[in-house]
Amino acid sequence: MDGTIYMGTDTGTGIFTWNEQDGLEEFYPDMVLPTGYSLSWTGEYLVASATNRGEETRHALKIDVRKEGAPYFGIQ
Repeated sequence: MDGTIYMGTDTGTGIFTWNEQDGLEEFYPDMVLPTGYSLSWTGEYLVASATNRGEETRHALKIDVRKEGAPYFGIQ
């Protein structure tokens, strides 16, 4: 784990990342437009609920980020 935070937004690019080394960056610019909603990990894949430009329907995206997500310590 490298401390990268993934953030779903509604500001043009649907997902941003932040870490101490690189600061705030667009995550795969133009892939998720305009909104990234819920984010979850399954192994090394980030699963996002997102919309496309001009649509209201949410789609599930399985994104290969080539790193392992953070562990979940909540109720299973």
